[in-house]
Amino acid sequence: CEGGAALELAASADEARRGDDATAAPPSQLLLNLEPRDFVLHRLKAIPRGDLELAVLLLPIGRVATLFQYVTQLLDDDHRRDLDLELLARAVTFAMAIHHRAVVAHAGLREPLRTLRDRLRAALHRHRALFGANLAALRLAGLAHESDASSAGGDGGAPR
Repeated sequence: CEGGAALELAASADEARRGDDATAAPPSQLLLNLEPRDFVLHRLKAIPRGDLELAVLLLPIGRVATLFQYVTQLLDDDHRRDLDLELLARAVTFAMAIHHRAVVAHAGLREPLRTLRDRLRAALHRHRALFGANLAALRLAGLAHESDASSAGGDGGAPR
């Protein structure tokens, strides 16, 4: 599966970088000169919207753990990842729904899952607050427009 291969490639690049503590490892051509976490995001974006669930279904439990690790890293960088929050949340939700028993039985995933849950919840609350404020502003603008239209003669603001 293409998603599993991308996770495996990113994980191997991360391991190689950890081994090269003395010198900064050059960007990998296999990762399209991206950081491993950015490469995983790039590959997630490349999966057609309707096929994301199938792609997650094909991941073995070890790669699901790797996916959770990279999503947690991506959520650390809040200002750059806000536009990708829906994609990341959908990937985690599908992975949990499909692999729930295996994930719960995997003792090493308990703490990373708590961290992932907290970061995802915080990001979703930020988005909910932002969209709520924007919706309120749009309603206020609509009321102001209706008020202006009715005071201008009730023609609904139609051009003359």
